[in-house]
Amino acid sequence: NSILPQLSFQISTEDNDKNSSIPNFYPRMAIFKLHQIIEEELKKYFSPKANIELIANDFNKLILDKLEKSAFLDFLENKFIKHKTFIKNLENNYEQIYEDIFPSLLLVKINIFLIEINDHLNETFSNIRYIAPLRSIAERFYRFQDLQIKEMDHTGSNVAMILNSLTRKEKNAFTAWVKENFNFSISVEEADLHYTINITDENDIKYNISDMGFGYSQLLPIIMSLWMETEKITHRRNNKLFFVIEQPELHLHPAYQTQLAKLFVNIIAKAQKLNIKVIVETHSQHFINALGECVEKG
Repeated sequence: NSILPQLSFQISTEDNDKNSSIPNFYPRMAIFKLHQIIEEELKKYFSPKANIELIANDFNKLILDKLEKSAFLDFLENKFIKHKTFIKNLENNYEQIYEDIFPSLLLVKINIFLIEINDHLNETFSNIRYIAPLRSIAERFYRFQDLQIKEMDHTGSNVAMILNSLTRKEKNAFTAWVKENFNFSISVEEADLHYTINITDENDIKYNISDMGFGYSQLLPIIMSLWMETEKITHRRNNKLFFVIEQPELHLHPAYQTQLAKLFVNIIAKAQKLNIKVIVETHSQHFINALGECVEKG
């Protein structure tokens, strides 16, 4: 009752390519028994002369866009308008008919429901981007490692590899994006057999990230992940994307805590286009105050 009415999809047991390959999570004998139960329940409301087996087959081919009483009632009225005995019983005993038949109809289609629910959960959880509270410490030099570069690791341990893998156009775009939101820029440069991550501050002075304090190494995985998922990667409109970030304020100057909150707000502003949800766990007064200011300004 709590899950199924919230899902919106068509259900049908008619033979087609999709349903023929559906796994039988629910035993076939149990489904057959449910068909028998439906036939027994239907006998109460149709004329004795009616072919209950054919009528039951029509019930089992029921297609609803939404699992609501009104949709079920519309189906019954339209499908069996010629069965005067049933229509009369429907007018007088609709609630009882609904309670007798509808639960069994749902169970008959339980395998289809389980497939839909499984696909829904799989899509949701595969679109979660999690960033842990304590992220990897910046290094002075990074050596090439065969790490995946399509998605940020939850600790940011592959951030250097991701930066190094970007094309020149992507690196320029990321640098400009960081500059716009935080008033500093990030670059990666080769150094013999290694490479370095550099921070250029508001005075246009370049530093190795390891010389810039702990906060930059904690901030970089967050902003890199946000940029990758909202600017670099193109998502279909109907795909939900969840950012789950713990304590993004750790080791950040209060001014950057405020800027980070405003960055989240800017990304939320794109949510109608990208369908993004951001879940943040924070202890930062500056972060919360910044969100409040953004709400106040609309």
